[in-house]
Amino acid sequence: MKKIIVLCCALLTFYASNSIRANQIKDTVISVQGNCKSCKKTIESAVKSLDGIQKASWNTSTKKLSITFDQSIISLQKIENKIAASGYDTDDVKATEESYNSLHSCCKYQRKP
Repeated sequence: MKKIIVLCCALLTFYASNSIRANQIKDTVISVQGNCKSCKKTIESAVKSLDGIQKASWNTSTKKLSITFDQSIISLQKIENKIAASGYDTDDVKATEESYNSLHSCCKYQRKP
């Protein structure tokens, strides 16, 4: 009987921790400037290199990045900072001139003032 109680407690703890963890997973879409398939590769690679990212896909037509990430590990701000560090502007974080200028000529998008 004691083993059954211990097993039930262990299962309850496992399910409770998974439920809490599932609440930390967030799907979101952000705008990221860019032009081509090379931009897509750079943007997605930058985001996927971060801990806590489950999915990242940038659409060259819509200029939208769909992300699934664990909020208990990484914030959206840190994700956008990483994108900007790779040379691409988001709505909230602008790349530095140095990182933008390091982009290949085909990847240099028209920047908003």
